Amino acid sequence: MQKGEFATSFNWFDVNGVAYDFKSVLNGKKYVLVVFWSSDCESCRYEIKFAKNIEQRYGDKVSIVYLSIDTDFQKWKQAVEEEKMTWYNLSGLPNSKKTVAENYYTDYAPEFLLLDTEGKSLIPNSRHLFFEIDSFFKNELNLSK
Repeated sequence: MQKGEFATSFNWFDVNGVAYDFKSVLNGKKYVLVVFWSSDCESCRYEIKFAKNIEQRYGDKVSIVYLSIDTDFQKWKQAVEEEKMTWYNLSGLPNSKKTVAENYYTDYAPEFLLLDTEGKSLIPNSRHLFFEIDSFFKNELNLSK
């Protein structure tokens, strides 16, 4: 998605099989940060520390959602537990192995989308974007943290 495009509505599952849609992950926040990732992607695992920083600094304004492009449910679940990810971590697994990748036309990870409350893309999806996201929040929210 490019800047200004709208996110496709989704209905994905967490590791416990609980379904979430865009409204539920928005959860009253101003923004949704979507990160496409895979448990066997070293860069994705490395980037998790930046997501934790975003959550700590801007968690009252942004909901973080990791959408997995994994095809192995157990590997995905184990990685979520190992990384102690406290935000939404969703997938089509265990039933559908490629749903997220197919719906968002991506098979690369990590990729990032920053969406507003309407699901509109604020920053084009990109790779290694946490510095841009942090800069966006500092400017948009007038924060100097």
